[in-house]
Amino acid sequence: MGNGLLTVLLGLDFKTLIFTAALLTLMLSGLLAFARLHADGIQGLGYWAMGNFAIGLGMMAILGQLENRPAYLIPGIALIALGNGLYINGIQAFFGNRSRHLMPIFLAASIVAIDVFFVMHGKNVRLAILGNSLIYLATNTGCAYLLLRNSRYIWRSPYGFTACLFLIMALLMAARAFVVLTLDPALFAAIDKWPVNKLIFLWGGAFQLCIAFGFMLMLNYRMAEKLRSSAAHDWLTGALNRRYLEDSALGMEANCKRVNVGLAVLLFDLDHFKTVNDRFGHPVGDEVIKCFARIVQSVTRAGDLFGRYGGEEFCVLLPNASEHDARELAERIRTAFANEIFTFKGTVFKCTVSGGASESTLAGLDFDQLIAAADKALYHSKKSGRDRTTAYSTVIHE
Repeated sequence: MGNGLLTVLLGLDFKTLIFTAALLTLMLSGLLAFARLHADGIQGLGYWAMGNFAIGLGMMAILGQLENRPAYLIPGIALIALGNGLYINGIQAFFGNRSRHLMPIFLAASIVAIDVFFVMHGKNVRLAILGNSLIYLATNTGCAYLLLRNSRYIWRSPYGFTACLFLIMALLMAARAFVVLTLDPALFAAIDKWPVNKLIFLWGGAFQLCIAFGFMLMLNYRMAEKLRSSAAHDWLTGALNRRYLEDSALGMEANCKRVNVGLAVLLFDLDHFKTVNDRFGHPVGDEVIKCFARIVQSVTRAGDLFGRYGGEEFCVLLPNASEHDARELAERIRTAFANEIFTFKGTVFKCTVSGGASESTLAGLDFDQLIAAADKALYHSKKSGRDRTTAYSTVIHE
């Protein structure tokens, strides 16, 4: 059955295979370009669209020159290398890394240099195809590596799926390079009659389509992540919103019970914040809130939870921390915020914050009880003159 299928595939018209693959690739470049217009803040799609367009044009260029000498195929082959380089740049941009803009041009120029040297001067098509295959092998392997390096939960995400497609393309190029070394040199006289080229273009075109589909899956996955993130975070500060903070606190509470460690809570409330809004306006008040959030985010640990609990009220959950640790952190935050200088139309002003700290040893390992205890400590700070932090142990021992 396998031999019969291979015979059918090899019997297909080579030009038809190239034209079909090129047409699909060009159509998918348009799809990626359209998706870019609606993918707010997601980078890389433009590179992928241009990469698909270059590869499609390269296939069309090869199609138009099949009857001519191998040297006429060089522009099309170079365009495919250019497209692979744009893929790499797109993956880099997608993950927020710096793209090397000259790299696609360098790849295309390398292809041209190899083919000109071996085809036009050396008259050795075998070595030219070998060199091309190795460059395509390197670029596809590079794409797979970048996807695997930059993604979490690799095999459960579209990143792993797309990386597998690139690895399969790399294996096709490796197989092509191996076969080139073993075939009779006479077969290279007519590239459209070379059986391996038919299989490469057939499977390469199919996987080219799948790679573009993989890019679309990656886009959809990223947009879903952004949607989940926006639903869980406060739009102004980037801190967790109250609902997600409370949901996450239940999981943190359970983890602390399981490993038998304490849980501390900090509550903060910006002092006289209504006066700031009334005097300087809500945009200035927003800047004050964002400043405070940045300070907290800069000093908390990776495993801590920071959320906006109310208008100008914030909460920090600190697993495996004592009340003393929590109050020390609260003091660092309070001092840093008190030293911030704000300006509005030539008026310079400062803001302060009050805080309360509680810990599960005294308040119990229950989020509601911890919040209630931290709130009592916060009230004590407010009553005592503001711009200070109070531990719950201080309140219960008075």
